[in-house]
Amino acid sequence: IVLQESGINNLYKFQEEAIEAILASQGLIKRGDVKDRIVITARTAGGKTLAFLIPAVIVSAYRKICLGEKDGVKAILMYPTKALANDQLEEVSHLLYRLYLRGGDNTLLTFGILHGNTKHREELSGSQEDESLPMHCPIHKEMLKLSVTNATAYCPSDPQCQFASFINKAMRITRDDIYGKPPDILITDEDMINRILSGIPGKRPPFWFEWSIFGASYRRCES
Repeated sequence: IVLQESGINNLYKFQEEAIEAILASQGLIKRGDVKDRIVITARTAGGKTLAFLIPAVIVSAYRKICLGEKDGVKAILMYPTKALANDQLEEVSHLLYRLYLRGGDNTLLTFGILHGNTKHREELSGSQEDESLPMHCPIHKEMLKLSVTNATAYCPSDPQCQFASFINKAMRITRDDIYGKPPDILITDEDMINRILSGIPGKRPPFWFEWSIFGASYRRCES
């Protein structure tokens, strides 16, 4: 139903196969040929995003709702550039919004975008004008704005916009929000992940707080 509300009535065969393969790799469905590494190939604008986004949402929801894993990132959507990461933010936000409309707070999955342009609250408050968020409101069909005074999203057409209200509840908008309360689904780029994983556990400054996004410590390869 959520996909139909997004205008998607049928999935391509490769999307169905990818979704099944990913869910099987996470133990959510039974399948004979379970693989732990899955590569999806398709033409530009051929539907690759849905092929991994749908199972990423399902797995995140299962881990949060069924297994009770409240803290830490459950799925990382990693892109080679900040521009591509920004492009995917709208698709992720719209899908999670429609899911939220169906299930309410019980199905609320949080998300955020982390790259070099993601600002701290202090940086944001120093801006002179409200900024644009890289997503359209599906109700009013215009870009959401970000208030620099209180770091909240709003729709220019409607102060009571339901989608903007959802964004303020589900999206970790600033860098402080992402580090302080990591989202279930994190959109980021290769440079940011490389920087975080290049840190040395045990040596706090200068970027120790970035390790919190994983919800647990990680082991750094000595080689």
